[in-house]
Amino acid sequence: MLLDVDVNVVVGSIMAHDRGHKGTATQTLVSMVSSQKWGIDDRAQLVISFEMIETLETVLRRLQFTEDRIKAYTGSIIDIMKYGPDSLDPYLILGGEERFAMSDVEDAGVLATAFGAEADILVTDNLRDFAAKDASVVDTQVVNTTSSGQRTL
Repeated sequence: MLLDVDVNVVVGSIMAHDRGHKGTATQTLVSMVSSQKWGIDDRAQLVISFEMIETLETVLRRLQFTEDRIKAYTGSIIDIMKYGPDSLDPYLILGGEERFAMSDVEDAGVLATAFGAEADILVTDNLRDFAAKDASVVDTQVVNTTSSGQRTL
């Protein structure tokens, strides 16, 4: 199973860890991807693009992370992909995001990566930005959380 995990999920996991949280949704998702298990029987292969790695670096710099810590996180993400079941390298996506009528160019790049890699699942914590006029929602659920109120997952 090929999984494209949006940068916001990775950042959410990092931020939850830094705040001392355990077992959050983003942490669970990142843990599943890093252990290469999605469910009971499915082996998970992470797919990312160089553009997504650059976005992660930019976000972490904006959050004032040290360069060593940024390199550690991005290196770990690349290693998860390289040492996954299919031993993939980050994708180079050239101009794919222009195909998608989305308000957020970074999210269009995530979607272009999912299409380019032929991902089975795209995981995001930002469903609203992916809702284009011709998009269909497969499965969502409204969840009440103590920290952020109601969220659609």
